[in-house]
Amino acid sequence: MRAKAHRAPELRASSPFDEGTLRELRRLLLRAVGNICPRWLANDREDLVQTALVRLMETGRTRPGALEFPKAYARRVAYTAVVDEIRRRRRRQETPLGELEATAPCLRSFRPDPEALSAGSELGEAIRECLRTLSASRREALTLWLLGHKNREISDLLGWDRKRTENLVTRARCDLRKQLVQMNYRPQRPARTPN
Repeated sequence: MRAKAHRAPELRASSPFDEGTLRELRRLLLRAVGNICPRWLANDREDLVQTALVRLMETGRTRPGALEFPKAYARRVAYTAVVDEIRRRRRRQETPLGELEATAPCLRSFRPDPEALSAGSELGEAIRECLRTLSASRREALTLWLLGHKNREISDLLGWDRKRTENLVTRARCDLRKQLVQMNYRPQRPARTPN
């Protein structure tokens, strides 16, 4: 209890914001992270809000003039905090412990061979190359879709209406498929399992 009481004044002293502004920024960050965060990252929303708030406070402390528009900047910081966490998880391929225990036998038996790893890497590069050729709106929509966002989430994130989002995602997926086929990547059908 004493440690918390000791830390709070220190935090306020180094903060460029008053208590009311901090509460408002925290509420704004909660909303922004809630809108951006994919479902599979929902359990970590509070941590993402805290990360974004710390980044805001650090920016305000080191560069006081940088926060002329703290609300707009706060939304941007929330977005980068979520994207950084997604990248970090994908780089480390983290799996929650409960899921790991449920799939442990499968994980032990699966060892991708070097050829499969190389093919996956080449396909990833081909997809990035195809994304570069798309228009900006189709590229944004498809990138978010490939990251696991649903059309509704993409619509909310980009501020588009649902029909436009659905059309852009569908057309971008079609363009991607055509370009991959032209590059000799054929879609594979999932293997059938016996009944």
